[in-house]
Amino acid sequence: MRNLPDEEVRFITAFSGLTVQGLNKEKLLSTATQFIELLKTDSANFHNTVDAAMREKVHEKKKVMHEKADRIEQLTQEINHLQQELTIATGAAGK
Repeated sequence: MRNLPDEEVRFITAFSGLTVQGLNKEKLLSTATQFIELLKTDSANFHNTVDAAMREKVHEKKKVMHEKADRIEQLTQEINHLQQELTIATGAAGK
């Protein structure tokens, strides 16, 4: 088959050989349609899995980001409180 120069001729030759085994146009189209549907389903499943993994990772990153932002806020308040105490203590010591 590889030594046939034209792709169309190769397809015609292959189809002619398979018609002896009972292949006809309807069976060929039906099988092709089934394979296309399988590929579509597989593709959709793949994309759904990738999307779910991405959502999970993004959700986890956002969660960590919010936790760190909360921790920064907490530490900022603690620093401000300690600065106020220091100001009061240095003011009381200076009297």
